[in-house]
Amino acid sequence: MRSINHDFFSLGGGKKAFRKLSVLLKRGVYSTKEYQEYEAFLIAEAKRLNCEISTMELSDNDFDYNGLIGNQ
Repeated sequence: MRSINHDFFSLGGGKKAFRKLSVLLKRGVYSTKEYQEYEAFLIAEAKRLNCEISTMELSDNDFDYNGLIGNQ
């Protein structure tokens, strides 16, 4: 869900982001194509990093939420 949140804010908010919200949320619904694609991505990243998916963490430090909010 944090990944979906990050992608939503990356779209810049407003109508554009809101209209894509249903597509973004499919990534969190078990057995959808989007879920399976994201799971495959996470599995590949975990193998690359030599760790378990459950230990991976999305860093919010890489995204400037304050700058985004200040620009609206």
